[in-house]
Amino acid sequence: MKKSLADIATADEVIHRFKQLMPDSAARWGTMQVTEMLLHCTLANNYIFDDKTPYLKPTFKQRVLQFICFNFITRLPRNRKGPARLQTRQKADANKFAEQLDAVITSLKRFSTHNRPITSLHAGLGWLSAQQWGRISYLHMDHHLRQFGV
Repeated sequence: MKKSLADIATADEVIHRFKQLMPDSAARWGTMQVTEMLLHCTLANNYIFDDKTPYLKPTFKQRVLQFICFNFITRLPRNRKGPARLQTRQKADANKFAEQLDAVITSLKRFSTHNRPITSLHAGLGWLSAQQWGRISYLHMDHHLRQFGV
């Protein structure tokens, strides 16, 4: 079974990995600082639950990308830019590591406690089910945790 944040055990595993980070954790690749990464992950997770985009049927291209992503992708590629709303370069206070860590953990817990349909739109994949959001979010969190060596 492919890991998904919709699964409580997987979400707990990811939270445990986040708790291994330290304020001085350095990235193995890329230019993010640890607090920038924590803010980025929090923003990404909260977007999933807070966006209220009306349903749009996925295009053919999005369906093909969904098929590839959910059947063949096991890790996200390095050094890819995401949407502007998730850019955190020089937007996170390095002295607020503990607050950023608490915020990302709270955002991760939303996956297992959320009880309404998810109505946000993925920039490249289009409209996704809750299970698909859980999977793609797991891949995203795993990507950044590996970036920081945990």
